[in-house]
Amino acid sequence: MFLLANQEDLEKLLTELKVLSKETEWVEFKVDHYDPQEIGEYISALSNSACLHHKEKGYLVFGIEDKTHNVMGTHIKPKQKKVRGEELEHWLARQLNPRIDFVIHEFPYSGQKKRQSISKTKGLMIAIIRN
Repeated sequence: MFLLANQEDLEKLLTELKVLSKETEWVEFKVDHYDPQEIGEYISALSNSACLHHKEKGYLVFGIEDKTHNVMGTHIKPKQKKVRGEELEHWLARQLNPRIDFVIHEFPYSGQKKRQSISKTKGLMIAIIRN
């Protein structure tokens, strides 16, 4: 399934990615770094790497610390970001050549239970790149 339609699917995917011992050639974690050009470069690189490693998809995850995989949240709101007046997702799709299929999911994440309390909801963003 390329499009993850609900919160439960996104949280399950995030849990699967967080248990990786480290970032891979097809999974990249970022906290709050926002540069449209670099996001496009990451999407391109992750797509190529996923293909080379025979993976169906690559993942660029914002809101996760890369060394610890702790959920930090992100202030990036891709649906609200514009690049030269154009929505980020559309701008990225036009810039990537050859065309790369990707989708950006932005969702709240409440985290795990910690000592009888639930941590605050944090915003996350996952760009899923399909080969």
